[in-house]
Amino acid sequence: MINSTQNLVINDVCLIADSSPLIALAGVNRLNLLFRLYSRVIAPSAVITEILAGGQNASGRDFLDRASWLEHWTLEQTTELISVALGPGETEAIQLAKQLPNSRLLLDDHRARRVAEDLNLEIIGSAGILVQAKRKMLIREVVPILRNMKKNGYYIGDRVIQRAAQAVGETV
Repeated sequence: MINSTQNLVINDVCLIADSSPLIALAGVNRLNLLFRLYSRVIAPSAVITEILAGGQNASGRDFLDRASWLEHWTLEQTTELISVALGPGETEAIQLAKQLPNSRLLLDDHRARRVAEDLNLEIIGSAGILVQAKRKMLIREVVPILRNMKKNGYYIGDRVIQRAAQAVGETV
């Protein structure tokens, strides 16, 4: 259940983010694209905890202070219904997306994406955010940003880069 003190009225699609894409986008100074593309961007408490723990990439930790638009949500209870193979952040993000109508999940982890797809949830990844941003003319190119993410140690498969490039008419 969602904490009852939080407003559940959603006019547009809201984005529910996992920690990995937030950290990856922050690492290439493109986190601001999220609030320019979505009316609301929400991070469950487990996602915030993962970011603050700094386990994935320390460059992402300091963006929380600068991202005042990022809503922090606490789920009153979580279930183990989703999968033991997923981390707490992914699990809470998926649970929250199940509870909030008209939401989209920002997930890059392949396992988490499969679980979300099985639950018929709408998903977008970091590359998809960049594709949307280019289509809305918020960025000039997608491929160099994806390459920088990869250079920063974020795993992005060559196939993902190829599909993103193709989607916006760029070459790899």
